[in-house]
Amino acid sequence: MTSAPPHGALEVEESTAHHWVAWVDDLVIVFVYEGSDDDVAHVAAATRVVERLHRKLRLPLRMLFVIPEMLGKAPTARVRAAIMESGRRLHGTIARVSLAVLGTGFGPALHRSAATGVLTLLRPQARWKIHASVHEALRFLLDEGYAGHRAIAARCDEELLAHAERKRPASMQQASSR
Repeated sequence: MTSAPPHGALEVEESTAHHWVAWVDDLVIVFVYEGSDDDVAHVAAATRVVERLHRKLRLPLRMLFVIPEMLGKAPTARVRAAIMESGRRLHGTIARVSLAVLGTGFGPALHRSAATGVLTLLRPQARWKIHASVHEALRFLLDEGYAGHRAIAARCDEELLAHAERKRPASMQQASSR
């Protein structure tokens, strides 16, 4: 059984070395990478997309927030403040949030625990859950039988692979392209 594509095409809002923000239908997707700990651009881009989609669709949205690697640093006070302000500004516009902190072991578990603390302080109205994989997170966010589930999961996997390739040293990239 194959899955039909989502109702709309996945649109990339912003793609930088520090983050990737995209959306499809009522789902906003944010990937944060190394360097995002002191860069509020991903918060601004995600806030902009949520506000725009909420005005257009007039229904609460879903958000997938992905931390694909151990960033090593917690968000700075400036980024935490931007997240808190965005949370207040977007109050009532998001129905479900899923945070995927990828990986197993102590480090990712510690990040998931810290995120639980932040979300507890933020007290979002939205239902939220923290996961260890993008696929688990999408199962929580998307309705059973949502036609675009596989296409969205595949596009997220593509972004993870593309980011890993961008991070590789140039000498390794040249060797693998020969």
